[in-house]
Amino acid sequence: ALLPALVGLSYLAWSRGLARHPAAWVLWATFAFFCIPRIQEVALPDHLIVLPGQDDPRFGPVIVLLRSGALLYGALATLIAGGLVLRAARLSSRAETPLVAAG
Repeated sequence: ALLPALVGLSYLAWSRGLARHPAAWVLWATFAFFCIPRIQEVALPDHLIVLPGQDDPRFGPVIVLLRSGALLYGALATLIAGGLVLRAARLSSRAETPLVAAG
C-alpha cells in the first residue's frame, strides 16, 4: 500500500530537482526495501528465514521486535521523508514564482 505513495513522492522529488535532498534518498532506499521479493520472509519472524541470534534467549526477542516492526519503520520513513520532500517542493515552487506588481 506504500508503493504508490513512494513512487509519487519519488517522482515529485525527481521532477522538482530535489535529487540531492537527503529525504529523496530516504524515499528511494525505502522503495528499494519494499521492492525486495518476498518481503514477508524478511519482515515476519515466523517465516522461513531465521536470522542469526533469533533463537538466542537474550537477543531473540529484540531481533523479533526489529523484524516485526520493519514495515512500520518503512511507513514512518515514508511519512517523514515525504513530508520533507513536499515542503522542499513547495518552497522551491514559491521561489520560482515571480511577483507581479498590481496597479
